[in-house]
Amino acid sequence: MGEYLTSVKIEAFINSVWEDISSYVVSDLDGEGGIYNNEYDNRLASTGSLRFQLNNVSGDFTPSATFKKGTKVRVTVTYSGVEKVKFFGRISNIKIDPGTWGNQRVHVECLDWMDIAQNQVIRAKEAEANKRIDEAVTSLLGDIPIQPESTDLDTGENTFPLVFDAAQKNATYYSELNNLVMSELGYIYLR
Repeated sequence: MGEYLTSVKIEAFINSVWEDISSYVVSDLDGEGGIYNNEYDNRLASTGSLRFQLNNVSGDFTPSATFKKGTKVRVTVTYSGVEKVKFFGRISNIKIDPGTWGNQRVHVECLDWMDIAQNQVIRAKEAEANKRIDEAVTSLLGDIPIQPESTDLDTGENTFPLVFDAAQKNATYYSELNNLVMSELGYIYLR
């Protein structure tokens, strides 16, 4: 006998609290993320995205100091009585329906933390010696301005004589995570 989701909750971090905006969502949730195929060299998750539309008749979701690009958004599902966050990201784009008549919707696109890693250039990272992948990832993440919400790293199996020694000028955190994961032949993804 199958079990189905009993609830889906969409929240935005507004005025320093998580506010449930589910009742304003007037479209399906359209999202994707993770590792898209099982090819040998695909070991680092791509940027995850989430798109939805909000009823904005009240004007509450017109971009402002409290609801704007960068606002955190999460989707929590309940399945068999257990809640699980299925998406966590930040608003990357807001488009408002024009005019005072019609649908008066706000079209929202959110991207997960991998977008930050893909677009954040590493300014200066010294080579480090004798590190496992979990130690190297922890060191790398310690330098990024916007941290992932949490991490859960398995202990690496190999100790690398040098890490970050081949970082190119204008390398991103994402490219360095890819270098690390390809060296260990592990996986890096968001849960």
